Amino acid sequence: MKFLKYFILIFTIVFSLSSIAQEKHVHQEGGISGTILGLNADGETEALPFANVYWSGTTLGVVADDHGHFDIATSHESHYLVFSFLGYVSDSLHMHGESHDLQVVLMPNVEQMEGVEISQRVKGSFVSKINPIHSEHITTAGLQRLACCNLSESFENNATVDVGFADAVSGAKQIRMLGLDGKYSQIMLENIPSIRGLASKYGLSYIPGSWMQSIQVSKGSSSIVSGFESVTGQINVELKKPQLSDPLHINVYGNSEGRAELNAMSAVKLNEKLSTMLFLSASGIQIKHDKNKDGFLDVPLQKQINLLNRWNYEIEHKLHMQLLVNYLYDEREGGQLAYYDFNDMENPYYGMNANTNRLQVISKSGFIFGNEHNQSLGIQLSGTWHKETSVYGEKSYKGEQLSFYSNLVYLLSMDDGKHQISLGGGVNIDDYQQQFNDSVFNRTETVPGVFGEYTLKPSEAFTLILGGRYDYQGYYEKSLLSPRMHMKYGFAHHTSLRASVGRSYRSAVIFPENAVLMASNRQIVITEAPRLEEAWNYGFNITHDLPLSDDRELTLSFDFYRTDFQNQVIADIDQSAHSVIISNLDGHSFANNVQAGISGELFRGLEATIAFRYSDVEADFHGERLDVPFVNRYKGLLSFSWKSSYDKWQIDLTNQFQGDARLPYTGDNPIEYQLSERSPAYVIVHAQITRNFKNWSVYLGGENLTDYTQEYPILAADDPFGPYFDASMIWGPVMGRMFYAGIRYNIY
Repeated sequence: MKFLKYFILIFTIVFSLSSIAQEKHVHQEGGISGTILGLNADGETEALPFANVYWSGTTLGVVADDHGHFDIATSHESHYLVFSFLGYVSDSLHMHGESHDLQVVLMPNVEQMEGVEISQRVKGSFVSKINPIHSEHITTAGLQRLACCNLSESFENNATVDVGFADAVSGAKQIRMLGLDGKYSQIMLENIPSIRGLASKYGLSYIPGSWMQSIQVSKGSSSIVSGFESVTGQINVELKKPQLSDPLHINVYGNSEGRAELNAMSAVKLNEKLSTMLFLSASGIQIKHDKNKDGFLDVPLQKQINLLNRWNYEIEHKLHMQLLVNYLYDEREGGQLAYYDFNDMENPYYGMNANTNRLQVISKSGFIFGNEHNQSLGIQLSGTWHKETSVYGEKSYKGEQLSFYSNLVYLLSMDDGKHQISLGGGVNIDDYQQQFNDSVFNRTETVPGVFGEYTLKPSEAFTLILGGRYDYQGYYEKSLLSPRMHMKYGFAHHTSLRASVGRSYRSAVIFPENAVLMASNRQIVITEAPRLEEAWNYGFNITHDLPLSDDRELTLSFDFYRTDFQNQVIADIDQSAHSVIISNLDGHSFANNVQAGISGELFRGLEATIAFRYSDVEADFHGERLDVPFVNRYKGLLSFSWKSSYDKWQIDLTNQFQGDARLPYTGDNPIEYQLSERSPAYVIVHAQITRNFKNWSVYLGGENLTDYTQEYPILAADDPFGPYFDASMIWGPVMGRMFYAGIRYNIY
């Protein structure tokens, strides 16, 4: 392993491509781009999402995005570019050299329409066939397979990312990827780091599902253009774009737990260059539920107001500028039911209150220049103010974070895109002001850095990326070197191998990242000053496309990833059920993750995903090697999505199998407050049915239809101020069976 690390260090150059260049394609010499349209029954054209574009007689091709846009490099093997889409007559163009802004209109297949209903199936998710980094795209269609009220609820039918409650009183949800907590995944908004620091606890609920256009999940060592923090991968959320969105979209949602939500979006194209879009989300829970009769609310009462305004200014092939302004207010109240019967300071019952104000401003600018449009300059700026005040029984927490992020990227493409060089740099500043009870934890971190990357693409079959960055962490007075390597090789006709390796760092923010510190009465012992966390991640992925017919295929995948920590901030809850010991890693900590899956359209209109994952996550706690608690050793996923002809009806079914997990030591509690050594395995079932009309749709669904819940999610719920109280021992569902309904309405 040491030899591999030094090998990568020697051959590392420097990194990476800005999100501006990702959103606004830098057209390489000979590149071809445009939009694929189809003629509908009314004689009007409409975009054909995920249409196929390929060079005749070759295996070189791309899939258009969900707005029909495509961008493909020229081929020296063929001059006929073919466009195809289910239910339409395929067409081809004889192409020489570069061409941009093509509009290709496909005609309906009349022969197929005689006596046969033609329908098109937009995939819920797919793995990018071109990206050398293993990246799974969750589309708008995939997001709508469940109610998906916010980002934390967007992964229920995804095998890579796990979602669960952080504790039993706050309603906060957490994710895991590659067997590790979500804090080790870099969560991005429009390719800019977003959910981090104080936002770690509740931040997954800050991005409404209706606002999202897509989610990209990248496993393992990921792009370093956005910093050095990604350990297990990146989760990037793309919001809907004003220049591509409908003038009005409204989504109204309600469920049997008393949750109500309204999402509204309005896009206006002011002229050919300037467009804007306003996003509104209002949600809340105002009904008290205690199904397990432990005297505590199953989920807290909540109120959230979320507003976002984005602007887009674009001059084709020259300039692309975006501005996003987002304000959020979030309020939560939980605890004992009896707590709400008192309105004075002498309330004798356990209560939880958390109030958050958050303001984020993001600016992105991209400039394209050069004689052949082969150079670009991207500038990313982001400023965030986040303030939280919370009370958990007798514990209080106040936190305020001011963050500034800047990133500049220069990209040069040469020799028909066979060689690319990216250079850039920026600075990240985080100012934390925290108070826990009577203790103050303040610090300011200033981290300037530079990066670069070299991409070699001698053929469509092979891509090699060597990159790295240097940062200086001022607070820890430490130089950080982050080498990365990515490789993609396509062999046979339908098989691709991807491999990656890289090192990452992150600065722990202890209180927001550890629910046990707030939602329990354990004594907190910090034995030493936390150091920077440091880890290597390496792994590989193999995908194989198995054609079933001319327009249907199955995708088989297998991957293995390992994370090795050189240092990790450990919250040890195994020495005693009455304490949590915060220290740096003394020994080893690692995570092995193996996943295999099959997905695709089995029959016309029926899409399925079958996946199985094994996780081995271990660390040294007080001199003993143990499984990391609450990590399920196995996970199985079986999901089906069926659409009728003309997309009038849609039925979605998701089945999850969660294997057992090690539970923390509670042997020094009274026997009635002790846990088993391991949690049981269990099955969760979700289902939804949707009826689509021309401008609107209605959906009905249910979650956790088996009504499976964790027994006794709160230890010592009858004595919340006693020494045994602990609401952080969550290994399974806290809420039982839940039903919901909603309406989506669009004006095109």
